[in-house]
Amino acid sequence: MAINEACQVWIEQAVAEEIEGFDGSKPIGTLARELAKEVERVFQTAINHEAIRAKMRRLQASRPNGRDAATPDNDTQKSADIADKLTPEMIVNAVEGKVKEGKSVREATKEVAAAHGKKPDTIHRSYSREKERINSEPKGSLAQHFAARAIQKSRGGVQADARD
Repeated sequence: MAINEACQVWIEQAVAEEIEGFDGSKPIGTLARELAKEVERVFQTAINHEAIRAKMRRLQASRPNGRDAATPDNDTQKSADIADKLTPEMIVNAVEGKVKEGKSVREATKEVAAAHGKKPDTIHRSYSREKERINSEPKGSLAQHFAARAIQKSRGGVQADARD
């Protein structure tokens, strides 16, 4: 058990040293992998580098001055790239907002495309597909649908689909 505790203390000290000297030249993930290899070499035990990375992130977030804003690591950049992606729902909402202002769908898709650096045809196709998907989904719950169908059958047959 003493070796386990020594390993934990060593990892905590190494993480603290790395975070104190963190200048952004290497991503935190790379530093975590290097520490995991060093732990394996010194203590002959395998440590998941993701656990070390998470510990480094927590310690870094608790620092009063945080990270140097001029040098974000690769993980932060990937998160920002994902946040910049347009989802079909976002496209529909943006286009619908422009249409409510009195613009045509084509004009609205051109403006949304220009605002996000995309091709207008791509935005228009995404908008059309998502609107079709939304309109094809049944309205109300499945229970409501079956209840309406049962009522119609009891009255002499099913004349119309209850989903509309």
